[in-house]
Formats: sequence, structure tokens, C-alpha cells
Amino acid sequence: MSLIANIRLLRSVIPPNTVRVGFYVAVCATTASVFLAFQPFVLARATVAVMHGSGLTPVLGAYVSIGLASGICSATANYFALRSRERIGGDVAFATLAALLRPDRSFWRYSISDLMHAFDKGRDAAHAIVSDLFIDVGPYLAGLLVAVLFVAAQVSWPAAIIIFSTAFIFIAWNLHEVRNEYALGKSFDEAQRGILANIATAHELGEVVRSYGTETFLTSQLRNQLEDFDGQVRRHARHYFAKHVRLEIVHWLGLVATIAVYLSGLGTSTPAEGAERVGGLVALILAYFQLIAPIVNLSRSAERLTRSSASMEVAANVLRDAHGERPPAAPSRVPVKTFEFHGVITMNGDRPLGEPRSAAWQRGDVVVFQGPSGIGKSTLARTLAGLVPAAKGTVIVDGKRYPLPMSSRELRRHTLYVPQVDYVFAGTVADNIRLGDSAISDEAIDDAARRLGISEMLAARGLTLSARINDRGADWSGGERRRIALARAFVREAGVLILDEPTTNLDRGSAKSIVAAFRERFNHSILVIISHDDVAEPTDKLLSWRDARSVQATD
Repeated sequence: MSLIANIRLLRSVIPPNTVRVGFYVAVCATTASVFLAFQPFVLARATVAVMHGSGLTPVLGAYVSIGLASGICSATANYFALRSRERIGGDVAFATLAALLRPDRSFWRYSISDLMHAFDKGRDAAHAIVSDLFIDVGPYLAGLLVAVLFVAAQVSWPAAIIIFSTAFIFIAWNLHEVRNEYALGKSFDEAQRGILANIATAHELGEVVRSYGTETFLTSQLRNQLEDFDGQVRRHARHYFAKHVRLEIVHWLGLVATIAVYLSGLGTSTPAEGAERVGGLVALILAYFQLIAPIVNLSRSAERLTRSSASMEVAANVLRDAHGERPPAAPSRVPVKTFEFHGVITMNGDRPLGEPRSAAWQRGDVVVFQGPSGIGKSTLARTLAGLVPAAKGTVIVDGKRYPLPMSSRELRRHTLYVPQVDYVFAGTVADNIRLGDSAISDEAIDDAARRLGISEMLAARGLTLSARINDRGADWSGGERRRIALARAFVREAGVLILDEPTTNLDRGSAKSIVAAFRERFNHSILVIISHDDVAEPTDKLLSWRDARSVQATD
């Protein structure tokens, strides 16, 4: 991915106010660089004034004024740079979240380590663009042009050509090395991605490997990855060592050539003498060091820009999935009288799954999905809830047709799906039930806690609904986490409520009472239950998977 494509991709996910701040960075940094380009010539005038014994104060005043103006512009650029970097970092974080929350298969395409790595690399790339392109590289080129023109006009045009040629060699050398550095950057990022994935795996399997006594499974895998990474670091270091030694040689050879040309008087009809000659030499040396010496550091800026382009390949797919959108607001779910679907073929990744399925339900129905594990019950449920796209089919809600997959998102207005995995986050019990919806009252949460046995569960531990849960609920049992996850649905309204394995991790008595509570609470909705337990009653409708080729809907 080129630097231009890199910038365009970032531009697609950052708002205009962030772009404006980045523009301020470039303008202020360029102004500071141009001011600095004048300083060597002002200082040379001060040298001449000292040797002539007159006019020193105004020249020094001009020198200090230019330096102060440059410093203020540089400080302003750094002020905006900090704001811009962190704003872009926030925009990349928001884009990563937006990609995660898209109502299609992208949610299942990325692991947690993929998303965190993409965010980290996208943010680093954005920081490199602001710091290295807008503050260092771009302003330097502007200052170089101004200073070379002054050297040509005030000192010696052959010396100006040598300075410009030296700078050009530095720039050309960096551009020549871009491909190698790009490849090195990609290998770095891939190695870091593997390390991050291994740490995430260790977090998930930590208790398992400790239980089985196989800690070396994780430690040896990470050790091997780190050894490979260290080899890449050595190759990277050797490349940059050789490159910077070559650049240093060019740097000093350029200075010697510049001084020699000036002292020889080449390109001047009347070579300067005395104070003018010394002043010109001072201006030339100062200008050279001000223009050429920073190129070594600018080479590192260029290297970071190259790395940023390589890093953006890690983040590119995630950021493209964001489409510059913000996550949609929570849907306002509406009641449902009738819910039908016809010829729906679900998706397994990018492939169609099974035969077309059809059924028709109405308000007050309780529907039970029956069938062996892995046959597609949950996939159909998520499809009907608008969480994953279908290969084809049609859903009809109260007579309104929703052709799939293009109308998948609209189904969220009518359906609510409770997954079989109990996701809880660091916060209070009430926070985990409310999920940020301020419209849900404390009374509704109290009622759900009482009817689903959460209050009794908390009382047994001497806790209340304000008790905190650690990340992922590691300090809570599976049954406790299940009740909390179910309570999220209990306090909300839904035309069609789908409970995926609601009785998992619950004892028989608790499971029976919780299912009964949902039947009563959602008796004016369509309640769909996916369960391997015997939860069906004679009046329920059954949607049965007898095998991979047959689906039958009956009363």
C-alpha cells in the first residue's frame, strides 16, 4: 500500500475537524522551517558586522526575532500535532469498533487479537503521518528549497548546487530503500501479530493448561516466536546500520566539497575577501549543517513512514469495513403480529449452509428449535435476528417483505437474540443488565433480578445489584453469568425474542422456573427457544432438524 493510499484510507475514517487540525500542524511546522532557513544568513551578517565594528545590534535583533517566531510556530505545530495524533488514534479506535459492530459476517472474521493489532498499527501509522510527514519531512523540504535559493543568491550558486545534490542523494537513497524497508516492516508486523495472538490464546487457555499441567505448550510456542522475531530484528538492524553509515559518508563528503567550491571562488566573478569572505563561509557552513545534518534524522522519519504504510496493511481490512460510519443507534423494537420466512438459506462463512427453510408464526407463539448440535439452529436464529446475512430468502413481518440479505439490518427492529455464550464485562451487575440503555429503570432491573433468581443468588453471597463483576466474569460461576445475560433480554421489549440455549449451566429447577418466567413475560410476543433440554410444552410449535436435508415445521 502506498503512502498516498495510506493517507486516503485514514481520511475515510476520520472526521473533518481532525483533518483541519492536521492541516494546522503542516502549516505551522512549514512556517517554522522557513523561518529557520533565514537564520544562517542573518548570523553571517552578524559576523560581518562584528568584523566591520558596526550595525551588530539590529542584525542580532533580527536573528533573535526570527528564532523566536520559528520557536513559536514550532510550539504551535507540536500543540496541534499532539491533538491531531490523539484525535486520529481515537478515530481509528472508533473505526475499529464500527467495523466490529457491522451487522454482517465481519464480526466473525476478526479475532480479538486481530482487532487489537489492527487498532495498534492503524494508530501508529496515523501518528507517523502527523509527526514525520507533517512536522518533519514536508516542512524540511520547504525549508531546503528556501535555503538553497538564498545560498545561490547570497553566497555561491555552485555551492548551492552541491548542497541540493547532497540532499537529493539522501532523498533518492531513502526512496531506493523503500521496498526493502517495506518488506522488513511487514515481517515485523506479522511477527508481532503472532506474538499478540499467542498471548490472547494464553489468556483463553490459561486455566486449561494449568489444569492439564501443559504450561510448556504456551511458553515454548512464545519462545519460538520470540527467537524468530529476534532474527528479524537483527536483519532490520544490519540494514539500517549499513544505510546510515553510507549516509554519514555522503554527509561529510558533501560538506568538504561545498567548502572547497566556495573557497576556490568557482561561480563568482569577484570572489569575496576579508569579512565578506568569512561571513559567506559562516553562512555556508551553518546553512549546510542546518539543511543536511537533519537528513539523518529525517531518514528515520522516512523509515517510520515506510513502516506505517506496511503497518496499514494489518489495519486496512478492518478500517475498510468501517466505511467511515459510526455504529448505528439502538433500534427501536416494535411489536410483531405475524412473522414468516420463506426459502431462507443461511451462510457458513462465505458458503451457503443447508436447504431452504420456511415457517410462519404469530403473536403469542412459543417456538422450540430441535435438532442435533452443529446442524444450523443458532445460525438460522442469528440470521432471522439480522445479525448475519443469509444467502437468500425472504422474511415477512406483519405483511411487509424483507428480501435477504440486503434487508438483514432492518430485522433488528423486530427481533432480539440472546446468544448461548454469556458475555459479561467489568462493571456492576446492574450495568451488565442495562448495557448502557438509560431508558431501562432500576425497577425493571429489580423485577428481572427477582424473577430470574439473581437477587437470591446475590443475597447468598452478601451482594447487591451494585456489586462489581471483573472482566469476562472470571469470578462468577457459569450459572450466575447465564442469569445476568438472560436478564438483559428480560428488561427489554421484542416482537420476536430468541433464546439460544437459555438453560445452559442451570440446574433443572432453575432452568424450569426461568423458562416459565420468560413465557409469562413475553406472552404477547413470539418466543423462540433453542435448547437441548426438554423445554417444549404441548401447545408449542416445533421447528425440527431431522438431518442436514430436512426441516419440518409443525404445531
